[in-house]
Amino acid sequence: MLSFFLILAISFVVSAIACFIHYEILHGLHKQLLKISKRSHHYKLSTILVGISIAHLLEIIVYAIALYGSSHFGLGGLEGAVGSIANFEDYLYFSVVSYSTLGIGEIYPVGHLRLLTGVEAVVGLMLIAWSATFFYAHMEKRWNGKQSS
Repeated sequence: MLSFFLILAISFVVSAIACFIHYEILHGLHKQLLKISKRSHHYKLSTILVGISIAHLLEIIVYAIALYGSSHFGLGGLEGAVGSIANFEDYLYFSVVSYSTLGIGEIYPVGHLRLLTGVEAVVGLMLIAWSATFFYAHMEKRWNGKQSS
């Protein structure tokens, strides 16, 4: 029972870190976009896409570290198409698949890592939607600007 509460706490902390990373990067992008207002719209959108991609990559890495670390504390592991012992690359790949809610399924979690994986999928979906909304808001400014001129 203690291990369940431990993975629940880890899930909460890692999700808070992922949301913090996402907020800070989007906030930084917004401030940067205000500074480069004279640049072309293509440059601004490219800046947004690179920033968002970096944010998601960092968040995936944070979850992969949490999954990998949790497995070393006996809270679960990965099974399926992994070697006899899953390495960090396996956890990183699994984290990408989980975060994006792709869920291919040739590697799957066992034990309490199932909970962390589910939380990662929900938070990943939320952060991807947040990114899409941020990107759309900046595209809409461009579209509205073109319509009024």
